[in-house]
Amino acid sequence: MLKVIIVDDEPFVREGMKSVISWGKYDVKLCGEAEDGEEALKLIKEINPDIVITDIRMPEMSGLELIEKAKKELGSKAEFIILSGYTDFKYAQKAIKSNVFNYLLKPIDEDELVKVILEIKERIKQNAESNEENSLIENLINGKKVDNLNYSAYKNILNSKIRYIYLEIDVLDWLEDLNEVELKEKLRELEESIYRVIHRENINCIYQEQIWKYGIILCDEILKYYKSVENFAEALYKNISNNITNKCIVIVGKEVGNINDLIESYISCNNMKQYKYFYDKETVIYYDDIKKVESKYYDGQNLEVEDLSSAIEQGDNLKIFENINNIFKNIKEHNISPDIVKAYFIVLVLNVISNITEKNGNTDDFMNMFETIKYMKDMGIGEMQDNLVKFSIASSKYIKSMKSTSQGSGIYEIAKYIDNNYNQQDISLKKLAEIFYINPVYLGQLFKKSFGMYFNDYLHSKRIEEAKKLLRRSDLKLYEIAIKVGYSDANYFISKFEKITHFTPTQYKNSK
Repeated sequence: MLKVIIVDDEPFVREGMKSVISWGKYDVKLCGEAEDGEEALKLIKEINPDIVITDIRMPEMSGLELIEKAKKELGSKAEFIILSGYTDFKYAQKAIKSNVFNYLLKPIDEDELVKVILEIKERIKQNAESNEENSLIENLINGKKVDNLNYSAYKNILNSKIRYIYLEIDVLDWLEDLNEVELKEKLRELEESIYRVIHRENINCIYQEQIWKYGIILCDEILKYYKSVENFAEALYKNISNNITNKCIVIVGKEVGNINDLIESYISCNNMKQYKYFYDKETVIYYDDIKKVESKYYDGQNLEVEDLSSAIEQGDNLKIFENINNIFKNIKEHNISPDIVKAYFIVLVLNVISNITEKNGNTDDFMNMFETIKYMKDMGIGEMQDNLVKFSIASSKYIKSMKSTSQGSGIYEIAKYIDNNYNQQDISLKKLAEIFYINPVYLGQLFKKSFGMYFNDYLHSKRIEEAKKLLRRSDLKLYEIAIKVGYSDANYFISKFEKITHFTPTQYKNSK
């Protein structure tokens, strides 16, 4: 039975609402009333109601202020209904920004109020069912066996081969530009796009990891509407892309024999996420396709990254040419798929970038090679080989220059000092200049030339990276994290965190 409280400074309004509706008839219990916001807050804390009906204008504290305090200070999950006079109608519209479920004009119409109450009941019921389904799937993907499923509720996924489908949508613009109500409306549109593809009777197959990440249990009941897994994945991708215009990625996991093996399919999706950076930003990735490529790749004894990486590190151009010639000779002789060449190129680029990063070099130019990787499928073998040679020679030349430049060696020592002392609040370009006996102006120029960023940007980036680790791994308060990474002012830390990551620290912690 849902619990309701009424808040209004006019006694006859409260009495009218108490008597105008047969609350018990609708499985709703009227648990209390208050004549002002302060009294209402005490009731909300004491009763924890499901629904609060409140006047918009009251002395001392308005209805909107009451809602804000109830949510922020008490963490209330209640649904709020605003009451307003005709002259307050435009003011009442602002209530939407406070996530009010609905607002009604005085005098209250009984049928209209009952209709809103029933809508809230249905919404609460759906949320409860959704939470139950989310909990079930969450248990399964964490390896917990489920032995006593409700057969009628989950008959669509029992006795069926299944796959975990991972869906990620780029909603960064939504988080930055939309208010809470607008964001919820966009997310509702997104969910509707998913429902259209899986059909509503399979709603229990959806799992929301975060607000922009979904999991779908692909079962026979869904596949009966499609001729193949590929048709389903393409339909999902196109439906979302066409309806909300946001970039998205779909990853189709490994097929498993029953619901208790869902974790295997889930893990396969997680393993495939790395590939989303090597494909177009909007795409569908299939576990089965990737595994075919990987198996062929690892069977190719001559496709060795280490030898070529070693030649690049040593600056031996002759060995570089010999290794690449052998690689492509093997590719031509065995008719190896371009996908395997692409995979080989990816591993090589990552090795080189890792090498340069360890030496505190600037990897920007080499990261651009990932743009080339995207289009390798459209290249002929000769063009692929030319690109690999160009990349390898350029990498070798850059690494060699890093080793031979004494100034470079010095600047990397300074960078190492920053990495070890970033949490000191007094660290500055002037202090570093004193420690390393170098002119501060020249040091700033050398820093920018060597790392592609100014000293302060490097320092803030380092601090924020460490803060991200603490947010993921600890329950420290924001001001404690700020101090640990070198900021004395928590508000300044939050500002820098948002500027660099485009998320607030709280949003980032909740997304992990």
